[in-house]
Amino acid sequence: MNTVEKQSGCYFYGLQSRPFSPDRLYRVHVCDKMIAGAYVAGQFYDERSAAAQLQQLYPLLFLLVCRGLARRKEREAFYDTVDPFDCGLTAFDERNFQISRPEVVHTRLQRNRNFRAVFNAGTVELELLEGKPLRLILVADQDQDEVLKTMRIFDPAIEVTGKPRPRRFPKPVSPQKQRAARAILGFMLLLFGGFLPVVALDGVFPLRLSMPAIIYQVVIGAVSAVVGVVTLARALKKPTPPPKPEEPAKLKDAA
Repeated sequence: MNTVEKQSGCYFYGLQSRPFSPDRLYRVHVCDKMIAGAYVAGQFYDERSAAAQLQQLYPLLFLLVCRGLARRKEREAFYDTVDPFDCGLTAFDERNFQISRPEVVHTRLQRNRNFRAVFNAGTVELELLEGKPLRLILVADQDQDEVLKTMRIFDPAIEVTGKPRPRRFPKPVSPQKQRAARAILGFMLLLFGGFLPVVALDGVFPLRLSMPAIIYQVVIGAVSAVVGVVTLARALKKPTPPPKPEEPAKLKDAA
């Protein structure tokens, strides 16, 4: 194992929730003198979180999500070869951060799940000397005890609050409700797609739009209408019944 691997081996994943801009997922490296965060992904950091946030729009934006996940893999592979505690980490990406031990007044691990992320295992909170706390949500199924062990390298006196709650798995949605949701979504997209061209052509409101703006609205409306028709058609299509199991061949009576 080389020096970089030894220095960057202790880390966890923390999501910085940002109410008015996309969230940021960091790979947070910990040592006794510093906490270093390497930015690896944005709002959609894995398939499960993307599906939960986008809901019915997930199939339409699937390629965009895959592109973001591929970029996350590239960033993680790059940071595997970088010393996170080197002063050049912030030069690779302005979103990266490094916090030394004297800059932190208090550290806390909150075991209760955070409502700002769909799937998470609590929050690590750093109270900084400058007064603004840094909260990192432990996304996905990270082990709280392992994160606590890692954080104690930085601060052996870290405070632990809350009690872990059992995860509640949502009930599976029936096919009938899924079809109804798709039908409503398709109908709304169809209405939106028909409304935009009418507005662009001054059919409803006396708007004075430039020709590029009119073309843009007509194109967006046409795309929305096509997506709405396809979604509505798939929702109204009767599901194919499962094939009936073949009856076992009757044994012929012995002569």
